[in-house]
This record gives sequence, C-alpha cells and structure tokens, in this order.
Amino acid sequence: ASGMTIKFFPLFFKNEAGLSPVGTLLINVVTFPIMSACSKLAQYISDPVTGCMSRVQICIITSYIGISCLVLMSVLRSVWQTWYIICPIYVARTAIMNCNYPLRKSILMNFVPKKSRGRWNSIDSVTR
Repeated sequence: ASGMTIKFFPLFFKNEAGLSPVGTLLINVVTFPIMSACSKLAQYISDPVTGCMSRVQICIITSYIGISCLVLMSVLRSVWQTWYIICPIYVARTAIMNCNYPLRKSILMNFVPKKSRGRWNSIDSVTR
C-alpha cells in the first residue's frame, strides 16, 4: 500500500505538518544515511558468522516494523501537525522498510541460474 502513497508524503508534510519545501527535502536527505546504516546493520545481523538471524527472518521483521510504523502514522492523526513526532516515524519507517533490499536481492540471486539473472532482475524491478 505504501508504494502507492509514498509519492504523496511531501504533500502530506506540507499540508498537515506545515513543513516548507526545504523541510520536506531535508527529511529525504536525512532518510538515506539512516537507511544505509539500517541496511548495514541488517546485513551484519544476517551474516552467517556474526549474526543471529537468517536473511529471510530479517526481511520479514523489517517489513513488519515498516508496516507498523505506517499504521502508527495513520492512527496518530492528532500529532500530524507536530512535525518533530511524525517526521521521525516517517524516517524510521522508510529506512527500516527499505533496508532489506540488498538482502532480498541476494536471496533472489542465490536461487536464480547465472544465465537468467537479467530476466529475474527485470521482473524484480517491476514488482518494486
């Protein structure tokens, strides 16, 4: 569901949270380093040597956490005008939901023959 709504979050932040376009841009700028750190942490946790969970478990957990944050944002309508509450929830949701992409890609590539990886990559990009 979020794939359909994510494009409208800048408008949401402008209209509901009262952020300026620069403030909305800063949210996106802050999100990417946090997403990178979350991705590194997910890879560390799912590493066979150092980690304690599998890649699939990490993907499922991060997806559930991301969905929970999105539901939390929709339920907390009373704090939509409070940017310092709703923006961190959004940043956490986006970072956690997207940090499992390298793990999902590695799972896909492990189970696809080398000569058909291009086809499967294109199919995976359509579903994203």
